[in-house]
Amino acid sequence: MKAHPTAIIHPNAHLACSVTVGPYSLIGENVELGEDCEVMSHCVLEGNTRFGKGNRIFPWAAIGLVPQDLKYTKTHEWARLETDGTVTTGITGFAVEQLGDIVFLELPQVGQEIDAAGAFGVIESVKAAVDLYSPIGGEVVATNIPLAQDFDTLSKDPFGGGWMAKIKPSNPGELDKLLSPADYQKFIESPEAKH
Repeated sequence: MKAHPTAIIHPNAHLACSVTVGPYSLIGENVELGEDCEVMSHCVLEGNTRFGKGNRIFPWAAIGLVPQDLKYTKTHEWARLETDGTVTTGITGFAVEQLGDIVFLELPQVGQEIDAAGAFGVIESVKAAVDLYSPIGGEVVATNIPLAQDFDTLSKDPFGGGWMAKIKPSNPGELDKLLSPADYQKFIESPEAKH
């Protein structure tokens, strides 16, 4: 079964097995994809999409492009303040798209002290190798070790299962200096973001 291009799939929907979501479609929050579904290019997944076995996500599908509950950097990291006061970080769906096929990921060590905007890891794709920068200074208290061997999770769920590190911030006020979702959206639509 195939969906028409520019389809709108409403939040909380459940798609049957072997559905193809046409290009330029909008997939609402909390949608569940059955087994062997395909998401074509230039779709936008608004967040919390549940993937089934054998799903295929084609290039340029924007996985939860700019969730509204996060802060962002111009180097395409995101930051989420957790209830325990730690900050979870990773890279955005836009960054994943720009990188293409990821082949290597180096994460920080637990206990490592990092500065705001300081490099804490490296990600490498078939296109380029780039440093990962911390959105906030503090101590690394956890890293997503399995992610270094599971690039599919990073590609499919960069804002959830694709988290990279949890940081105990030395100055939580640094979060206020990061980009809002609206500002980050404007940034990635600008020519500056493509360089």
